[in-house]
Amino acid sequence: MITRPAFVLGSPSDLVLRPEGDGDADEIRRVLVAAFGGDAEARLVEALRNHAALVASLVACAAGEIVGHLAFSPMHADGQPDRRDLLGLAPVAVHPQWQQRGIGSALLRTGLDECRRRAVAAVFVLGDPEFYSRFGFRSGHVGGLSCVFPAPAGAFQVLPICGALGSLPSGLIRYRPEFDSFL
Repeated sequence: MITRPAFVLGSPSDLVLRPEGDGDADEIRRVLVAAFGGDAEARLVEALRNHAALVASLVACAAGEIVGHLAFSPMHADGQPDRRDLLGLAPVAVHPQWQQRGIGSALLRTGLDECRRRAVAAVFVLGDPEFYSRFGFRSGHVGGLSCVFPAPAGAFQVLPICGALGSLPSGLIRYRPEFDSFL
């Protein structure tokens, strides 16, 4: 988990980003259900939390409540099960009443900074290429990588953090088993 102290962003005012705390699970669940319109992502985060598989879990707080959440969990490449420097980004969520204010982007920038601090080789995401390309993500298929889950064209993306794309494994990239029943 991220251990750095919380900090306040300048915009929106009074937005605080911090690591998930012991009493945050119910509020995170509320944000995930509201953002995704169902509880699949909330159940996924709970399963990852229960298996101590959240490498980093950040929350965004405003007006005295959690309004956003982001999580990273380990991934592995076929043939390299001992590799510990590949992370999956999922989910990223902002409560609908707080969307379009830069909160998701702030969570993502902070999370990626933490990945750099930890010398993570790469972060993978299944998501909107238009949004994630702003942070340097590009198609995972460029480097000969593929995702175990079917995904729309361009949705499986990678961001090399420490090292070049060529230094990453090629082949099938797998999420943790907790994802199997949710995707």
